[in-house]
Amino acid sequence: MRRAPHRRLYRAPRRVLKDTGPTLNDVCKAVSAYLRAAEAWDKKWNPPSRFKTIGTPEERRRQMESDLERAYGENSAFRAKTAHPEFGPHP
Repeated sequence: MRRAPHRRLYRAPRRVLKDTGPTLNDVCKAVSAYLRAAEAWDKKWNPPSRFKTIGTPEERRRQMESDLERAYGENSAFRAKTAHPEFGPHP
């Protein structure tokens, strides 16, 4: 008795369209280049200030009040000098 020949089932080759789109590396390069260009443009047209900012109006008001208190308040150096008349006027 002979064995019957076994048939192998062969799948037909799949026809896949070649992907011609950008790779993930290409997308990352493009995003990185865009971010660098945006930062360069922002730095060119909005340069960082060389000067210290003055502050908000509330911060300026608080600073002024603390300066006045330090200069003319109850514990100021000016009051300490003028509170003792025995020292006399300054030359």
